[in-house]
Formats: sequence, structure tokens, C-alpha cells
Amino acid sequence: MEYLKQIIELSKEFLSSYLLTKRSLYVGLLAFVTGSIYLSTLTPKFLIQSEIILEEQKGGASGAEGGITSLLNNYSPNKRPYDKFKTNAYSLSNAKQLWDQGFAKKYFSHLYDSDEGSFKNKPVTLSERFSSFILGYEINSEFTINDFHDFIRSNVNIIIDDQNTSLVVRMINSDPESSKLLVNSFILGADQVAKDNTIATGRSRIDRLTTEIQDNQHPKIIYDGLVSLINQKLFEVTSAEASAPLSLIFIEEPRVSNNPVFPNTSATIFSFIFIFLFINFLIIFFRKNF
Repeated sequence: MEYLKQIIELSKEFLSSYLLTKRSLYVGLLAFVTGSIYLSTLTPKFLIQSEIILEEQKGGASGAEGGITSLLNNYSPNKRPYDKFKTNAYSLSNAKQLWDQGFAKKYFSHLYDSDEGSFKNKPVTLSERFSSFILGYEINSEFTINDFHDFIRSNVNIIIDDQNTSLVVRMINSDPESSKLLVNSFILGADQVAKDNTIATGRSRIDRLTTEIQDNQHPKIIYDGLVSLINQKLFEVTSAEASAPLSLIFIEEPRVSNNPVFPNTSATIFSFIFIFLFINFLIIFFRKNF
């Protein structure tokens, strides 16, 4: 009991000496004003996100023909739809589509010279200069599609839900309307990459199988399997050439959050007050004890 009384007395002394003072009040007000000024210099950023589900493309062969088709259909190991979509979405091909649609000019307008119709060189940091000097290489400051590709990979996130039933594509940016368009084009661009790959590989497979049928004699079951596989590939190519998305459905079109997600106003103000009061405590403590 005596120990508890000592703790209470020490707490009272700490509060009266360090926190419950006019000085602490002024410091808290100064922290609030400073934090508010700091917040006014920041640019609000919004969350842009869209939710989709993916559909696996399946062939139409069945029965004995389907068995032969599965043997003849010499694919590489299958990926999950999620992995395929992610690979296509973050591919350089998709970045090029977004580049051609003018998104690089929007997000890197400070580097784009509209009069010349080209991008200026990127600013070179001190660390890059130091590294090039030490390692003896020349810095490439030209802004290219590879830089925009890195921007896409860093700023657009693909998240799979816990049930593995849908994907959420999200981006945080200070230009919500442009980012809303970018997220939509990013998703459709990934689907277009899948279409282009399906068409290219499908047509190549059809040509090879057609040549195989014309140039060689096969038992009927093998012949029927080859014909079935050609029909399957024709179906896949025809589906990919359609204007509708090949393998995805929008559950939620890209939308912008009602309020900024950055900065967190209350957390920032609280952090400033805490830091200022802590510094004030250290100053008073050292003055009293040293």
C-alpha cells in the first residue's frame, strides 16, 4: 500500500512539474499550429480502387476426343487466373498501351515538353552521381517507357481477397480523376494483353495442327483429337477477337474514396503535440537535474 502511495505522489509531481503547466499549454498550442501549417503544405491523396472476378478459359472437348485433346494440348504448367492476370497487368506490353494512351504525359507532365513533343531528361540525384563516379558508369537520364513501367509497378497494387474469388486493383494518388481512368485502362489493358497472347498462340497452334493433319496419316481417334483441338483453338481465337473482355468481369467499376486517405490529420497533429511535449519535458528535466 505504501508503494502505491509513492507511485501516486510521483505521478502528481510529474504532472504538476512537467505537463499541467502554462508552459506545456503554450507548447501544445505551438505544436498544434506547427502541425496545421505542415498539413497545409501537403497534397491530399485519394484511394482509387476497382474489384473484378476472373474467369478461366476452358475448351469444349469431352469424352474420348477430350482425352486425346488433353494429351496433344502441350501447354506449359497452368497458372492460376490470378497469376496470369498479374503477369499481364504488370507486363511491359500493358505499360506500352498506357503510355500510348497518354498517361505518362499526365503523371510526368513536369518532364514533358509539349512544344517538342518529347520528355526532358530525368533529374539525377546526388547518390546516383556518387555511384556512377565510384563504379565508373555513365548515368542514363533519359525518361523512357521503362521508367513509366516502374511507376505502374510501384503505384498500382493488385490484391486478392481472402476467399480467392475476386481481385481488388487500387491506387493512391493526388489526381483522383486521372487515376480512376488509369486503373480502368490498367485492368482492360491486362485483358487485352491476354487477348493478344491467346490470338497469337492460337493461330500458331492452328497452323501447326492443320499442317500435321494434311501431311500425315493418323488413326481415327488421333485424327478426331487433332480436329477437336483445332476447333477449340478456333473458339479461343474467336473469343479473344471479340470486343468484350476475355476473362474478367467488373464487380465494381473504378471509384474514388470520398475523403483523402493521406494525410491523416488527427494522427499528424497528435504526433506534433507528443513530440513537442516530449522535447519540452527533456528541457525541463535537464534544467532541474543538471
